Amino acid sequence: MPFLGRTVNGRRCVVAMSDKPSAPRGPLEVSDVTRSSLTLSWLAPLSDGGAATVAYVVEKREHLSPTWTRVARVKPQTTVYTVQNLTDRTDYQFRVYAENVEGAGPPLTLDVPISPRRPAGKFRTLLCLDYNDIKHS
Repeated sequence: MPFLGRTVNGRRCVVAMSDKPSAPRGPLEVSDVTRSSLTLSWLAPLSDGGAATVAYVVEKREHLSPTWTRVARVKPQTTVYTVQNLTDRTDYQFRVYAENVEGAGPPLTLDVPISPRRPAGKFRTLLCLDYNDIKHS
């Protein structure tokens, strides 16, 4: 945190200055992907800019779209968020940034687009019989 010092009427005065926080630490991890949701997780920024982080903002956009949409603003102790209402087989990009009283810092951005998909089905065991094992009536 930068400080400015000044002497006023023979007394040393110190003013603390704050700035926006640094980007949350990554990588921005993706887990629990379904056809309509996924979970993002990140770590707190290395620097809060000298003022406490008040929230994280999660944003999304469809791949190649210029427009980011706010998905959520979560409490500063929250570093995991499940994004809902996604469209199956649509490529999305995500980013998260920290906010303090000075504003929003730079974002942590997912490096590659991710597409929600229907989870793969479970395999079932099939009964295999030899034709000769079947009783014919």
